[in-house]
Amino acid sequence: MAELSFKERLNAVREEVSYLQKGGFNEHFKYAFVQEAAVKAALSPALTKHRLCIGGVSYDSMSHPFDSGSCAVRCSVVIADLDGTEFVVYQGVGGGVDKGDKAPMKACAAALKYAVMSGFLIATGDDPEADDATDKRTSKKDAEPKAPATKDTAKRRHGSGPLPAEGAVTPETAPANEVSRVEKALLTIAATTEIAALTKLKLPIQKLRADTSNEEFERVRLAYVARAKELTPKEAA
Repeated sequence: MAELSFKERLNAVREEVSYLQKGGFNEHFKYAFVQEAAVKAALSPALTKHRLCIGGVSYDSMSHPFDSGSCAVRCSVVIADLDGTEFVVYQGVGGGVDKGDKAPMKACAAALKYAVMSGFLIATGDDPEADDATDKRTSKKDAEPKAPATKDTAKRRHGSGPLPAEGAVTPETAPANEVSRVEKALLTIAATTEIAALTKLKLPIQKLRADTSNEEFERVRLAYVARAKELTPKEAA
């Protein structure tokens, strides 16, 4: 049997670590999340099995954490074969808010987690974490008659632009949708290469304020501000 190529081994890791449950829960903001330790514990043996390794991890600061107690960073993770001849770089953006000295550590942990989760397309569905209260709310909502869709409600349901939304988010549904929408916003900001395109994201990002926790929205806001500084021509800064 022919030896698997580098890309085939990467894909084999994706298949083995294709899904992780949200084992952590933020009691203050009431949302579930995948823990950094769970990502590392699942990924490390899969990389070893397929003769891959972490070739390097680096962080780029996107804000000044000690000015406002918040911090945003971009993490680059190098996944390489053991002899270092082939590699890929996965990136993720993370933010941290802390009045003490832990904002940078929180930002780095989040950025690393989202870099490898996005790079290996790790899914984090919500059903395994559903509880009785969630099931009852969902069943009751499904049983209620739905009003005919209008043009306005259709637009709200399907969203527009680079940050699609699946309907208006209520307090009951916000925890289930929050992480994925925030992650999409952060990845969209990081992938934007022109200031004009970034400016068009401002309104969709502002709409996240009402749908997400203050902590998660602050991550997006800081990432946007930092990216705007990077893309603004020096003569115009």
